[in-house]
Amino acid sequence: MDLYSISTTVVDLAVVSALMYAALILVRKTNSIFIFKGFITLFLIYLASAFFKLKLTLLIFQFFLSFFVIIFVVIFQKELRRFLEGFSFSYLQSFFVTKKRPDHERVVGAIKRSVEHFVEKRYGALIVLPGNQPLERFLEGGFVLDGKVSVPLLVSIFDPSSPGHDGAVVIEQDKVRKFSVHLPLAENITAIKEKGTRHRAGLGLAERCDAMVIIVSEETGGISIAQDGKLKPVANVEELEEKILGFGKEIVRETSEESFSYALMHQNIRDRIYALTTALALWYIFVGRF
Repeated sequence: MDLYSISTTVVDLAVVSALMYAALILVRKTNSIFIFKGFITLFLIYLASAFFKLKLTLLIFQFFLSFFVIIFVVIFQKELRRFLEGFSFSYLQSFFVTKKRPDHERVVGAIKRSVEHFVEKRYGALIVLPGNQPLERFLEGGFVLDGKVSVPLLVSIFDPSSPGHDGAVVIEQDKVRKFSVHLPLAENITAIKEKGTRHRAGLGLAERCDAMVIIVSEETGGISIAQDGKLKPVANVEELEEKILGFGKEIVRETSEESFSYALMHQNIRDRIYALTTALALWYIFVGRF
């Protein structure tokens, strides 16, 4: 091989290794590693069958290939969609940029003043602040609002005369995304003791994801927070404000550490070796032998 051929081969391997490494990181981030392992296992079986000329195995693979693809897509459509979205420019760009919370202090202030009003008027309230984990699959019903968070908006939603006051509101960044949402009920009945349905619903969501749920009791006017599968009382709105601000900082920190650029720099050496080994194997199979 001349110098030019060697150079192009090295560049070829470097590009494929980088793509494989990025794909592996995306697979881990979308919690689809088991899909990746299954695909690799089937691919290795197919290669071994072709190398050793196992005619029956190859025939079965060829016959059932279309069925495998259909079954694969139907069962893992959500994981595949998230994986493929990872290669879009907008999705990749989101990995490089730390998640921002526009007007975070204003939003927290609006929540604090609203809760203060709820406590004074004995309005029951259920406010969901999402974490980094998706929670859509745990929510039922509700209406899309996308209204800017404000005291008048929250007060009008949880006013007892409002049709949607019994449900929860979901606040994302500086918007009330949905209201009158139904949350899953807690499985740990002993943790809520004599608490009402709102507390059980708030704890139910906190058992299933990393969201923070603010609960105001209609009967007592007490404030509680459901988080990390636990229900904790809050003494006053000042303490509530501190907890919301702390929660926001923790979410931003975790998001920054889970960004695509952070993963590229800090992912362990084993994944890099996997990527390089896979690139070498593919080069040998499809290029090196010809």
